[in-house]
Amino acid sequence: MAKSRGLAPLEVSRILTLDCRQTSVVRQVRKVPELRVGFLRRMAKPITGFTLIELLVVIAIIVLLMAILIPALQRARTQAKDILCQSNLHQWGAIFAMYADSNNDHFFEPSTTWRNNHWIEPLRPYYKNPKILCCPEATKPTEGIWGETFKAWGHLNGDCGSYGANRWVYNARRDVSRFPADRHWKTLNIKGSADVPLFLDSRKCGFYALHVDPPPYIEDDRSNSVATSSGRLGLLCINRHHRTINGVFLDFSVKKVGLKQLWELDWHRDWYRNPETGIYDSNPPIWEVEAPWMKDLSR
Repeated sequence: MAKSRGLAPLEVSRILTLDCRQTSVVRQVRKVPELRVGFLRRMAKPITGFTLIELLVVIAIIVLLMAILIPALQRARTQAKDILCQSNLHQWGAIFAMYADSNNDHFFEPSTTWRNNHWIEPLRPYYKNPKILCCPEATKPTEGIWGETFKAWGHLNGDCGSYGANRWVYNARRDVSRFPADRHWKTLNIKGSADVPLFLDSRKCGFYALHVDPPPYIEDDRSNSVATSSGRLGLLCINRHHRTINGVFLDFSVKKVGLKQLWELDWHRDWYRNPETGIYDSNPPIWEVEAPWMKDLSR
């Protein structure tokens, strides 16, 4: 038989030896039932494990899922902050309404002192949670009184925030610097209150908007030309909520405002609109020249 297989005598001897050993093991297993069961299980158990190709395929699938899920999670997080910002503004609308209701539908007067020159002091008795002073996208304050797109204005008598009030709604009884008293809205009882901004995302606590205010030349412009003038719509022209900001209006509705739309709102009583065409008489900025980053925005 060995010759027919072409095996050498030494190889035949090794085969016979292995057969004898395996036969001996099988006999011992047959004598002891416990060993027989374990032996059969080991013999029937398949050899398991990952090949390198299978491992690389699994890693590739995980990376692909992360590439899909991470942007989706970031968008969900951004949307959640946007909703929370609008919730804050709803609360501020209620706070302004309570103050006006307690003062014959009028707002507070602008003060000549720095400490009381804004809305914080008059409204302080009407709110308890200081967290609503900040948009969730801009909670960390800067080192000074000027904020940034994603940073709050800070260190204003111990307060910090990322919203600002339209000072044209104040109840001014005399001219405030170069801002005439007769341009102020003063009261809630006006026609078209849904187009009058009251309280919005801002880099400054308060501001007087003018139709001649230029937009920031570059996105997130932190230069003094924007930050040091109190008559700058550029303080609100910030890309905080995907090319929009949030704001509450004089009818206490909360809306999204496009950055170009800032120049179309009724900030004060002389922000005229042509009654025949419905277009504002004030010329809008030349976006291609004054703010190239805004030229492709729809609003």
